[in-house]
Amino acid sequence: MRTMKWIATLMLMLGLTTVLVRAAEESGAAGAGAGTAAAKKAPSQEEMMAAMMKAATPGPEHLKLKSLEGKFTADVTMTDPTGKEEKSTGSMKNEMILGGRYLKQDYSGTMMGMPFKGGGLVGYDNVKKKYTMLWVDELSTQMMISEGAFDESAKTLTTTCSMVCPGDDAKKNFKQVVTWADDDHHTFDMYEVTPEGKENKCLTIKYTRVKE
Repeated sequence: MRTMKWIATLMLMLGLTTVLVRAAEESGAAGAGAGTAAAKKAPSQEEMMAAMMKAATPGPEHLKLKSLEGKFTADVTMTDPTGKEEKSTGSMKNEMILGGRYLKQDYSGTMMGMPFKGGGLVGYDNVKKKYTMLWVDELSTQMMISEGAFDESAKTLTTTCSMVCPGDDAKKNFKQVVTWADDDHHTFDMYEVTPEGKENKCLTIKYTRVKE
């Protein structure tokens, strides 16, 4: 089945290359007749394959995510709009999957006095040149999908996303910041961002590596 999928993908690429070559030839002929510059040459099959392989290869950005691999305890502080805090604890298991391309997260703990589970994927998109994060949990049927960049000087990964609040159907904007303290400690902070740009912290999770 995997071989058949690969053959189908290759055939699609060959077909796309043929279309691009024909389009370039037709554009070139039309341009020559009108005295315009020659059309840009379409990429060859080898160039397309090389570009795909480069985009699929893990790099130094993925190694940053690998530093989060392992088991961690979690100290959680939730803050409501009035400033009231609720504390809880949990555990996170992080594992690099698919050849080191994604960090898979599995969280278990309590939230608002109830058992709570969640999980996500963190990766780096070689095409977009951005980090991407996906998170799902038992308190929502919405996928939180965000993207952003890593600040080497501050050792922080900052991403942003938007979600719809089920209470009033209003669109809410959020910012997430992961801060690396060292190999054994990192912090996750989430802020709700108002339309005026004010950032209100609503969640902080302090992670500590479990020594095995």
